[in-house]
Amino acid sequence: GWELRRLTRCASAYAGDIYGDDIVNFLDVAELGEDWQENGLALVGDIDGNGVVDEDDLAIIARDWLKEASLCQWGN
Repeated sequence: GWELRRLTRCASAYAGDIYGDDIVNFLDVAELGEDWQENGLALVGDIDGNGVVDEDDLAIIARDWLKEASLCQWGN
């Protein structure tokens, strides 16, 4: 018989994918730009969690640039 299974995401997601579309690209830079140089809690662009959106967050996007989350294993 047939067995129905679904693909699940790899355990490691890329921190630079703040737009959430499974690839680090210009959409993530745009999200970062919305919060650029802002201070506070729960800012989408504050990737490193230090309370300010700055060049350190941009460096994370640069590190992850064009990396894609992939479907890598079968789940139940």
